[in-house]
Amino acid sequence: MLLIRKHIIIVSLIILFFSSCAKWRRIVKPDNTETILKKELRINYESKVIPQYILIENANIIIEGEETNRAKINFYLEKDKQIFFSVKLLGFEMLRFQLTKDSLKYINRISREYYFGNIKNDQNELTRLLNFASVENLIATGLILNASTGLDNFLNKSNIDEDRILFKDELGPGQNVLCSYYLDGLQIFDLSYLDYVKQIETKLFFERVEFSLNSIHGYYRNGSSVINFDLDINEIKNEKFLKTDFRIGRNYHEIDSLL
Repeated sequence: MLLIRKHIIIVSLIILFFSSCAKWRRIVKPDNTETILKKELRINYESKVIPQYILIENANIIIEGEETNRAKINFYLEKDKQIFFSVKLLGFEMLRFQLTKDSLKYINRISREYYFGNIKNDQNELTRLLNFASVENLIATGLILNASTGLDNFLNKSNIDEDRILFKDELGPGQNVLCSYYLDGLQIFDLSYLDYVKQIETKLFFERVEFSLNSIHGYYRNGSSVINFDLDINEIKNEKFLKTDFRIGRNYHEIDSLL
């Protein structure tokens, strides 16, 4: 089955990362210093303006594990307010997810379960990872920034190697995020999330065309179980999306956690 509860992490990672559509210009590395290049990166980053709306409709995704499934994804960001996505298979909505500054909502229509959590009160592993400000910034700029130290943390923990930036940070005990950003317009970059304790690994490869995200390829590994996925994006719009309400049907049951 495509979307059982244990797959919510991979689907969340895909959606939260695939719309990072920053328009980076080409940066030429100086002959003798890394400091100048990082200064240019700071100027470039600080010039970014988050659009009021980011909307991607009916993006195609193929997920291959024990079986192959093809689905459609809607993704929506409303600045300072919400990040939303839904997944449909054969025209039927399978799940719906929403992140705001205060809440996390999830409905699985296959298993008839839902989760409505208050992020300030439910300080668990998932809510700490899905910090709204950090996720919104990732979507707008393409950079993974620590919520408290921001760009300084990113620059201090990254190194310039030829035509790319290498970044590594620790999210928690046994949890690391690794990134390679290629400086030639950021046409391609990759991201890895590793949890050595739970034996979870996610790898994402982003491909851009004329500074707009075109597709994502990657895999999710949990122990011996491996899921491969391919996501194609047709168009990114900057317009309001109205279909983000959460209605719970009959005979749905509440779950305590998404993990």
